[in-house]
Amino acid sequence: MYKIRNVSKKKKSMKLSIVIPVYNVEDYIRGTLDSIYNQKVDEQCFEVIVVNDGTPDNSMKIVKEFAATHQNLTIINQENQGLSAARNAGIKVAKGVYIWVVDSDDSITENSISEILAILEKYHDVDMFCFDHYEKRGDNLMATSLFTKPSYQKYYGEIHDGYFYCRKLPTGVSQKFLFRRGFLQENQLEFTPGIYHEDQDFLIRCYTKAKRILPLKNVWYVYNIRECGSITSTFKIKRFHDLLWIINNFRRLSDETDDVNVRTILEEGVFSLTYGLLKSKYKDVEEYRVFLSNHVKQLKHLLLSSYFKSIRKNSLGKSWRLFRTII
Repeated sequence: MYKIRNVSKKKKSMKLSIVIPVYNVEDYIRGTLDSIYNQKVDEQCFEVIVVNDGTPDNSMKIVKEFAATHQNLTIINQENQGLSAARNAGIKVAKGVYIWVVDSDDSITENSISEILAILEKYHDVDMFCFDHYEKRGDNLMATSLFTKPSYQKYYGEIHDGYFYCRKLPTGVSQKFLFRRGFLQENQLEFTPGIYHEDQDFLIRCYTKAKRILPLKNVWYVYNIRECGSITSTFKIKRFHDLLWIINNFRRLSDETDDVNVRTILEEGVFSLTYGLLKSKYKDVEEYRVFLSNHVKQLKHLLLSSYFKSIRKNSLGKSWRLFRTII
């Protein structure tokens, strides 16, 4: 169970809740919070919820320095349960009309909160906003587009449902989305605890429920890509078992629905994640080769069946990926 500390009083016009899980980030959390509190914004319009996920380092000492001077900062303490459970705990107590999950080793861009608040004044019933972000590698900062194809960039500023955007907007990370809190509550959407690739799992399920998604050509987030070691040193077989669990769960949900659009979104998820497993860069790692040999027949069946179950969303590129994988 978690306990609430430094709970702020209910504020008027609480538009935005920023949820930040914290675990072993004492080298980064100050930069994250500085990027939020260095902005000239009325703190009654947004709140920051820091979830202490049982961090053993000095991260919370830094957070408490900010809590001492910012009344809109709430601290939740819980035993270590992982990123998904921490996000869920923060969302549960959030008061904002919209939720923004921010990782504790990333940052947000200058003036992003004021720009977001202005957007929220204009739009009141959008289920999900999404926006561009920077990828930071050391001192290098590179802007990335929401859309992988230049031809899709015409959809910036257009509101469509999850079916329309399920292939045009790759899921990526949850941090480049704002979620209407009521939308999450009405559809009982939460992050699945205890798994890797929680964003892909969560966002595809959100797409099946979202009626109004608005992509914006604004860069509001800085995603810090930490330098990793070799492939073998960063390899975790659980990641692939979790992906297989997500794939099978999408197929289960697909089989349970009579809505053709919902089924197509889920089968798009099945196809892309299955293709990723079959073409993984880890194929030269012995433990992964064993995993693949144990599941290759199932994965090829899933890939083929998802292609036909999502026939309305197939393309020449997708057909080519199927051909080169099955053959």
